[in-house]
Amino acid sequence: MRLDAQNLAPRVSVVPNAVRPIKLRVGPLRFSLDHDEAIDLARQLVAAVDDLANEPPGMA
Repeated sequence: MRLDAQNLAPRVSVVPNAVRPIKLRVGPLRFSLDHDEAIDLARQLVAAVDDLANEPPGMA
């Protein structure tokens, strides 16, 4: 079994007074992140995009 959310648009919202105020929703899945977790995820996403951009054509 595999969960594939490639056709679902992610949504980000903020709940300011929550312990984990950053809310990321992808289809039925909801993730709650604190500031550091959100920054880490954002950096990992940027690094993945940079890696893809630096791949030789046809390698991605």
